[in-house]
Amino acid sequence: MTLHLQMSANGRIIIPKWIREALGIKTGGTLVADLLNDTLQITSVKSSVSNAKNLVRRYCLNNSSDLVNDLFVMRKQEVEKEYKTDNLVKNSND
Repeated sequence: MTLHLQMSANGRIIIPKWIREALGIKTGGTLVADLLNDTLQITSVKSSVSNAKNLVRRYCLNNSSDLVNDLFVMRKQEVEKEYKTDNLVKNSND
């Protein structure tokens, strides 16, 4: 849905009540604004956090929510593979 909103002289834009309610924005609430090329995208903090969690989830193992631990586990597995490969190469050269 496209809306035409007016900006005041000091740069303020009034977001209609039904949109604020739909986004769960309360008076004094915080919004996230992104400038993408020539487009201003405004989202709720809740939506931005949800989007960030979805991005992180793509890199987690087995739908875990602990990306740091999962990255540690993946790196440990890579090191173990490298160690086995190095030992195989070393043993074949002996």
